[in-house]
Amino acid sequence: MNHTASKEVLSIPATEAAAPARVEVRQWYALMVLTLIYTMHALDRQLIAIVLKPIKKTFSLSDTSLGFLAGTVYALSYSLAGIPMGMLVDRLNRRNVLAAAVALWSSATALSGLATSYLYLVLARVGLGVFEGPSLPASVSMISDMVPPKRRATALGIYAMGLGLGQILGFVVGGMVAARWGWREVFFIGGLPGLFLAVILLASVKEPIRRSMDGQVDLRTNAPALPETLRFIWGQKSLIRFFSSYVLMVLTIGAVLAFLPAFYMRTHGLAIRNVGFIVGLGFGIATILGSVFGGMVSDRLTKRSMLWIPRFGAGSAIIMAFACTGMVMSTSLPLAVVLMFVWGVAFMAQVAPFYALKQSLVTNRMRGTTIGIGNTLINVIGYGIGAPLAGILSDWYAPWAGSQALRYALCSVALLNVIAALLYTRVGRTLEADLERVKIS
Repeated sequence: MNHTASKEVLSIPATEAAAPARVEVRQWYALMVLTLIYTMHALDRQLIAIVLKPIKKTFSLSDTSLGFLAGTVYALSYSLAGIPMGMLVDRLNRRNVLAAAVALWSSATALSGLATSYLYLVLARVGLGVFEGPSLPASVSMISDMVPPKRRATALGIYAMGLGLGQILGFVVGGMVAARWGWREVFFIGGLPGLFLAVILLASVKEPIRRSMDGQVDLRTNAPALPETLRFIWGQKSLIRFFSSYVLMVLTIGAVLAFLPAFYMRTHGLAIRNVGFIVGLGFGIATILGSVFGGMVSDRLTKRSMLWIPRFGAGSAIIMAFACTGMVMSTSLPLAVVLMFVWGVAFMAQVAPFYALKQSLVTNRMRGTTIGIGNTLINVIGYGIGAPLAGILSDWYAPWAGSQALRYALCSVALLNVIAALLYTRVGRTLEADLERVKIS
């Protein structure tokens, strides 16, 4: 580490070095802009799912080709771009990097509407995944520096609302546009808002001062090399357990969400339009409420001790295990929908605390890279393995479970949250020592 730079940080007068005591109007405004950008991030990513059927007809594609286009192409592109884009965020002006990324991924979305072949769509999807790479690292790093540590989880909870808003708008607006004008227009309209947001970000949001974990101004201008960052992360045992538990929870979310529409249709006999409404709107609202609730509760709990964050995460994982198991095993549709809502709230409630504490477990100039590494693990392991695992289990159970095979497969995956809860409880064993290690680095 750069010990000289560390001394520079400590030598700043307290009046200059202290983090702002409250969140000012301009900071709330910046948070709103970043939340809207994350909304477009989520919306543009999942627009393809709404128009798969007309795309299949236009280009005479197989379901395998559609699955590769909708899932694999984006996941691999986004994952591979995660670490280098995170390193870029640690080294350059984050606002400028994010503005360029928004403009580029929005352009990739809009250009998808001009596709003349399957290969064109694949390339546009690759561009979307690569250019969305800096989105989360840049935004979370900026929010962590704009907002005092005691309110950081609340701010990140508000930011995480963008995921739910993007899902709702994608399903509702995308479906309406596709029905009225066609699938190409869905991409045109989906790409335009991001271009405007890129201009607004550049024109009205300033790059925040980089700060250390305790809010002091960080004068270091050089980010550590990737090997040094990786060694530091590996030495933070609580961070490794944090990553492991969160990735496992994402794996269960990805697996169940991938098959949830099919499950509702097979088990409860719902029509596809009703399934889209229930899953899209119901789970979307749950993610919004869970994001805000989790951030606010976490900030209150951490006033007592930082150890409450992993405890809160463990509680969320246990609720997820029971709610998801009850949802797939219930024969009552109303009860299943209620439990789906509880399941969604529980998952999103621990997302903001997770990101807030993760930012405190590395130095400022490692934050973007750390988030990039996390995104890679989440997409490759969480989303990449989750859905195939549920499918494999369903096929494995079919000889003895028959039509109930998918139900038991999703139940099995849901119970993995118990392991995630156990990993969360182990975070507290080394958390205080790891936080101290960041202070002296």
